[in-house]
Amino acid sequence: MKRSQNDIRQTRRGFTLLEILIVVSLIAVLAAFLTMAIGKALTQAKEAATRTTLLKLDGMLQQRLEAFRTLMDTPQKQNEVRGRIAAKKQQMQNGGISGLNEKMLLLMVYKDYYRNGFAQSMSDNPSLGTAGQPFAGNTADRLESSEMLYWMLTKADTFGVPAVDDSEFASTEVADTDGDGRLELIDAWGQPLRFYRWPTRLLRPGGPATPINRSLAGLLMKGLPAPPTAAGDIDPLSLDPDDQVGVYLATVNASIMVPADYETLYHTPDTYHMPLIVSSGPDRALGLNEPFDNTGSMGRLASATAATLANILNSELNDNLTNRQKQQK
Repeated sequence: MKRSQNDIRQTRRGFTLLEILIVVSLIAVLAAFLTMAIGKALTQAKEAATRTTLLKLDGMLQQRLEAFRTLMDTPQKQNEVRGRIAAKKQQMQNGGISGLNEKMLLLMVYKDYYRNGFAQSMSDNPSLGTAGQPFAGNTADRLESSEMLYWMLTKADTFGVPAVDDSEFASTEVADTDGDGRLELIDAWGQPLRFYRWPTRLLRPGGPATPINRSLAGLLMKGLPAPPTAAGDIDPLSLDPDDQVGVYLATVNASIMVPADYETLYHTPDTYHMPLIVSSGPDRALGLNEPFDNTGSMGRLASATAATLANILNSELNDNLTNRQKQQK
């Protein structure tokens, strides 16, 4: 006997609650995977954009570093430097340090020029904060080094290298995030970059006379020279690029100046250094003390925070990006 259409409709059942829940769960899982994939792709795109900015900045810095070294070797500049030795000697005597020989004073004057030309805070070049100057009324904060680096590159004629045009930077690379009228260099997450001229506490987190910490430094500075393999060889990271002949060491051995004094004036002695520009990365957490910090924590020398030192391999530094990471992670 043939079944009627009514009989067929009556025997057809709908979806059960369990089937609906399974379908909804599958859709939720697929949506989660899609969200994760999109998020990862966006993060990778921002990392790539930030690396591009950092490499651009590194090229500009290297150009100025080369110009600085060339200029300092000219006879005219050498005469000017020597003319400042007497003033430096008097400054040190006023601070209670006497007996420095001319070689040591010459090294210190050289570093004064370097600090002044590659300033990361107002204390490095106070003249920039006087009335009518670009940083008049500036208050030290975490944006200071980024603002000063941008100004140095785009406004200052640094050691004969012309300032770059503002158009060299995209709107995604600069912003006035604190509304003070001075632009900062930013990463792709909109966070200000930090500039450390002498990041020596990244290599010696405990300060002078403590061992080089390659695990810490290696997170932000790739391609560092390997440690010595033969007994008695000097670790290349224990050499100041400005003092290859050991002028400072001879001064310390003569008990004329203690390491802490030199670090307060300049940087951790007998330590490799190269300007470091840092992005805090996707988590927007820096893991370093701030560049303007001139207290006992030595943030201006890129010292790591206590939390970072407590667990270096799982610290906030792990997603940071820098101009010294020449290779992809």
